[in-house]
This record gives sequence, structure tokens and C-alpha cells, in this order.
Amino acid sequence: MKKLIRMILIAVMMLPVSGALAMEPVIRISDQKITLKVNEIPLKTILREFRRAGIQVKLDPKVNPYVTADFTDRGIQDAFEDIVKGYNHALVWEQNAQGVPELSEIIIFRPGQMNLAVPLKPSGNLTIEKDPETGAIYVKNKILIQFKNTISGSRIKAVLSRLGATMTLINKAMGIYEIILPDNGDMQNALAVIEKEKGIASLEPDYAYRSSSTIRYDYGRMDDTTATSSVDIHHSFSVAVLDTGLMPQYLPAGLNLASFDALSSDDTISDAVGHGTQMALIASGQVHPMGSATVFSNPVISIRAFDDNGYTSNTVLIKSIDFAIKNNARVLSLSWGSETDSRFLESAMNYAKARGLIVVAAAGNNPTGKSIYPAAYESVISVSALAPDGKAWEKSNYGDFVDIAAPGFAKLPVGHKGDPGTYAGTSISTAFVAGKLAAYLREHPETASINQLPGKN
Repeated sequence: MKKLIRMILIAVMMLPVSGALAMEPVIRISDQKITLKVNEIPLKTILREFRRAGIQVKLDPKVNPYVTADFTDRGIQDAFEDIVKGYNHALVWEQNAQGVPELSEIIIFRPGQMNLAVPLKPSGNLTIEKDPETGAIYVKNKILIQFKNTISGSRIKAVLSRLGATMTLINKAMGIYEIILPDNGDMQNALAVIEKEKGIASLEPDYAYRSSSTIRYDYGRMDDTTATSSVDIHHSFSVAVLDTGLMPQYLPAGLNLASFDALSSDDTISDAVGHGTQMALIASGQVHPMGSATVFSNPVISIRAFDDNGYTSNTVLIKSIDFAIKNNARVLSLSWGSETDSRFLESAMNYAKARGLIVVAAAGNNPTGKSIYPAAYESVISVSALAPDGKAWEKSNYGDFVDIAAPGFAKLPVGHKGDPGTYAGTSISTAFVAGKLAAYLREHPETASINQLPGKN
């Protein structure tokens, strides 16, 4: 596998850079005024702040433009004239107990189609807790479980009844179920109760993981790294990008083969932070990293696997992998990682590989030498990052689990929680390797029939 990857990677020399971090977006509502400092943020992200403030929001499901704004303490009525340009809107005001008008409802719709506006749904954000002993994070009141064939259905029902819990099937092929505890459930007690039962094959909290960051650098003048190549998507192998989502306007028409919001399946895909869009641009070949002399082009399958707070979980990832498989992805790009070693995460990676996917994951942006998962699993290709001069990037992780190093700097037209510019990270090198593998499969179709590739050696 290492030989195959190195065959399709080319390194060239470029200049060093100096660092500068990007700014966070600001959305604040106070005293019937709004402060908004955002760049290409989905409208739904802004409206959910109003919803959290107790204001009812109705929106046409097909309306979710990206908003760029920079103002402070602006009147809401005036602000919405700019926020929803191109769409109609209605603001409903009611008097409070002191007789002062207060905003009670926002309705946004396409001209003449107010009847299509429906209440805005919650974002599907995960509720996260931390294990006080290990520091691992997991989804509150969610447990994943696999059974042996020896356990009886009646016994399972008895345990669920004792805990006041319910159970749903997550993946039939893997035999993974999710146990949902009541709101006042005790995770550690529930795990202890279930572990005593015979016939349990695997049992864990639904472990959660944080999305990775790309780091913004000041570079000065540099050559454009935006590619202009095209690809026949009907004869190409797609890369499934499991990340923070996609800003569709940044990807040329036809290259986003399919998309899916794994946290809110009824929503059209969006990207509130930009990281997923950056990775889609790299994996598709529309942006190529500094240090690469070659250009490729691939269709991508964009999957929003991380919520607005930057969290995903094993359950969400399994659903995302299933979507990638059903849409015939051949490469899985995972530009993130965690020090938490999970049996269910490893099972998900093995499942993806067994279904014909090549899985590529980031080694991490903290040079500790510690294993990062899923990159360290045998079924996954682990990628570290190179600086533009072809040397190891000083912030890239390293270790025996790393399989390959690839260019990790790119000039991107969309920022990660900030402005466009030059960004760096093993995220970029991972998406680049994923894209190169898809391009290799396209050029060598005889390898496309191999549904299992050798493990790391």
C-alpha cells in the first residue's frame, strides 16, 4: 500500500511561511439589535441563534443562502433587509408586559410562496459528556452494543426495562445497536449493568470526536493553486468527504456527486465553519496543495458528519459510511482524528474497507508521536503533512502508525472560521492523498475490482 501511494505523489520545492490565526464568526442578539460578523455562513446558522433566543422561525426548506456581513448593534428590521437579499421576509412583533414591541416570529420565503415556510428544526447538535477518568468524550445517554448469538431477546428486553432504556438498530450488517437511556440516566451504572450480562460482544458509550482545524498562515504573494481541470463523473471514482459539510457554491456544478447531512437528514447540506468545504476542494482537485506539481479532478460525495459545535460520534460516522457505500464511493477521506481508541470506530473502518472503500485519515496537527484514531487502525492509510519546502511540517504528528507524508499547505478560497487564504494541516494532506488515490483508480481501472486492499506493512 505504501508503494502504491508513493507512486502517485510528487513533491516540489516552495518557500517557507509565517503563521497567523483566523478570526471566529460572531452572531449576537441583544435588545432587539443584532451584531453580525460572518463570512459565508449558512442563513440557518444565523436563524438558529434567534430560535435559541426564544423567537419563532419559519423558513422555506429550499432557502439557505450563505451570508457575509459585518455590523454591530444594528436594528433587526434594518439588518434583515441585507441578510435575506433575494428572498421575502416577514417579522412579527408583539408587545411585552411593559407595552414594548418585541420580535416574536421571523418568516423567510421565496417570493409568493410564504405557504411553504415551515418551523426551523433544531440543528441536530450532539449533547456531549466527558468521562472523568479517561477524559474521553461521548454522546450523553447513548450506548453502542453488539451481541453474541447466545443472548435471548427476552433477556435483552429485561435489561432495557430495568434501565428504562430503548434500543434501535444502527447497522444490520455490523450488528450494531444503540441503547438510549432516559434523560436522567447514569451512563456508568448502565454500562456496569449491561456488562454483567452474558452474550455481549462489544459495549461502549457512543464515543464522540472533535473536528480538526486547518491553520491559517500569512504568505504574501504566491502563485494561484486553483485547478481548472474537468472530469467525466460518469467514469470517475468518487471521494466521500466526512467532515463539517459543504458550501455548494464553491464546488463546480457536477463535481458534488451526492450530499448528505448525517445529523439532520431532511436538511440540504451546508457548512457553518468551512473545513469540510476546504477538504472537498482539495479531494476533488479543484485546489491543489503547495508542493504538488500535478493536477487531478474527481467527483466528491459531501457528508456533514460534524455538528455546529464541531462534534461527531460513532453512530453518525456509521450512518455516513453507509451513505458513502450506497453512493458508490471508492475512497473515504477523514481529515480529523482523536486519541480515543474505540472498538466501534475500528469496526466501522474495517466495515468500510470490506465494502471496497480505501480509507484515508489524518495523523494530527500536534507532534506528540502518539497514535491518533482512526488513522492508526490497520485498515486505514495514515497521512502526515509536508511543508512547502518538502520537509516534514513542524506541527505534523509522527510515529510508527504514519504511512505517508504529503503536501499540507494550500491557498483556499474559503476559510476555516475565518478568511480565505493559505491554510496548513494534515487535513489538507489527507484530502490530497484521497484525491490522488481516486485519480489513480480512474487511470488504472483494473484495480477497481479489488474490494479489499492489503493492510499496512
